[in-house]
Amino acid sequence: MIQPPSRTQHHSVAKMDPSLNRTPTSFAVVGGIILDVELATETPTVTLGTSNICRKAREGPGGVARNLAEALGRLVDPRAGGITLISVVGPDAVGRELITSLAPPTFSDPAHRDWRSRIHVDVLVAPRGVASAMYLSLLDGRGELVVGAATNMAIFHEFLRPEWAVARVTRALSRPSSSAAVAVDTPQFLVMDGNLPPETLSALVSAFRNDNDYRRPRTVFDPISTEQAMKCLAPAAALPGSSRRLVIDCLDMIKPNLTEAVALVTRLHRDGRRSLHSPYLDEGVREACDVQYRGDSEVAAKAAAVAVVANASSTVCSLLTLTGIAVVWCTVGKHGVVVGSRSANSATPRIWWVPAAPLEAGEEIKKVTGAGDTFLAAVLAALHERRDVDPPTRDVLVTAATRGVCAAMLTLLSADASAIADSLDREALDRRVARHTATAVAAGRKLHYELPPRRLELSKL
Repeated sequence: MIQPPSRTQHHSVAKMDPSLNRTPTSFAVVGGIILDVELATETPTVTLGTSNICRKAREGPGGVARNLAEALGRLVDPRAGGITLISVVGPDAVGRELITSLAPPTFSDPAHRDWRSRIHVDVLVAPRGVASAMYLSLLDGRGELVVGAATNMAIFHEFLRPEWAVARVTRALSRPSSSAAVAVDTPQFLVMDGNLPPETLSALVSAFRNDNDYRRPRTVFDPISTEQAMKCLAPAAALPGSSRRLVIDCLDMIKPNLTEAVALVTRLHRDGRRSLHSPYLDEGVREACDVQYRGDSEVAAKAAAVAVVANASSTVCSLLTLTGIAVVWCTVGKHGVVVGSRSANSATPRIWWVPAAPLEAGEEIKKVTGAGDTFLAAVLAALHERRDVDPPTRDVLVTAATRGVCAAMLTLLSADASAIADSLDREALDRRVARHTATAVAAGRKLHYELPPRRLELSKL
């Protein structure tokens, strides 16, 4: 067995219910687990170059991988496979708090298991003197992020090394012989965030990418930032019989925001690895926004939506045509998400816009942290439930995206200390989706719009 880096300890949160140990892992989530600290100014805006009086809006466990694991634990069907979180923390008070936050209750009702009982926490405790990672965000009085700062993030690059990470994921995704009936029917996902070193990301996607094995785990990457997104453009280990050269070519899915997606396409072009065709005019976006914002007196808001969604659809189309990736989920903030999929019968990708779930009467956004993680978890949970459809069809993709935007809204409305809303569960999400659907139908709007594909015009970046 491959040993973890020297002078480290391995920590595993045990389960109280022995039956859970026989359940195969459906989701292996690898990446960051950190302490989130949010500060909010007492004034509507932040004044740069001087001190700002703030209140502590939130302090609690976070990190993309950790948030994804929690949200999956809350949203995945309890009868399905479990979730394994693989990460590293320091031997300090923060590290102990992060591990404790994921420990299941000592006593719980077997009929109503806490979400923590569905997660296996598989982490390294780094040597003495290594601090756990932390993230500080400064919000203005309206709850919008002004600046974020991370510290001690080098812990992930130092200790989440390729050989160790591959060994831990292999162990997590191994299917017990006693569950052979479940093994064929239960898909698995390997979810990686941008905190991983590029060499570890490359090793993981190469180790678990085999196009000839339908049982292989589906690989998913969440870039988390523009800088970290560039890691998926690192060379991938050689795959037999494949001409793929980059990590992104080996991924099944990626979830960038628009800024990250544009940066990826721009870098691909500038590095000369791919070539782009000329874009062509697309009126589909304008027509979709006319329907979605019917009756909206804010002409400027509608024009802004047209620009953002058109840019996202172009970028998603380019990512699909320039790489080997199968599905792109490009989040565009308050405008929702643009989903792109490589068609099995055509070289032309298919693109859909799924608008964000609207605020209901009396609601207000309390925070933004964790919304993107909740979105991705809801998407993956929905894809897991439709395991009978592979590759996913249009209906499966847009249904997953609709559940994703509704789940993100539940987190945006939460004032809880944790990044993921304490109220998030399958029943709450089902109710939100039902209300969202009914509201859209009553207003004559659609839950999704198919957009004609067009490649990104790099001269306008």
